[in-house]
Amino acid sequence: MQQQQQGGNRISFGMSYNLGGKADLTMILNGALAGLVAITADPLSPSPVYSVIIGGVAGVIVVFSIIALDKVKIDDPVGAISVHGVCGFFGLMVVPVSNADAAFTSQLFGAAVIFAWVFFSQCCCLGSTKSNGRYSSNRRGRN
Repeated sequence: MQQQQQGGNRISFGMSYNLGGKADLTMILNGALAGLVAITADPLSPSPVYSVIIGGVAGVIVVFSIIALDKVKIDDPVGAISVHGVCGFFGLMVVPVSNADAAFTSQLFGAAVIFAWVFFSQCCCLGSTKSNGRYSSNRRGRN
């Protein structure tokens, strides 16, 4: 697992340095996490070299995903959507490249099921807290 982390870590360091002119620690750490998240979709099939490539590509994806979410004003202060959502989806989609038993359609169906489950469960959780009066977006002068 260390190879994927190093791939994501080093590539995201280079990307953040080239795009921002300085090393951004949060981008570097999110790159390391993105490499780990992407490879955990199927950690047994890829070779060590391929796992570094997967981690490196995830490191690039997470940097651009964080920047894109910021531009469209989606609040993700720690990059969790980019790391777990975007790079997790990338990890699911590259499984068939190294595992002959997997198919892109089944991976896409699995991603849709995961998205539906998360969406439904969060609607239930946030809906119950809002109906109990414990969640308010208007607190302390916020619009």
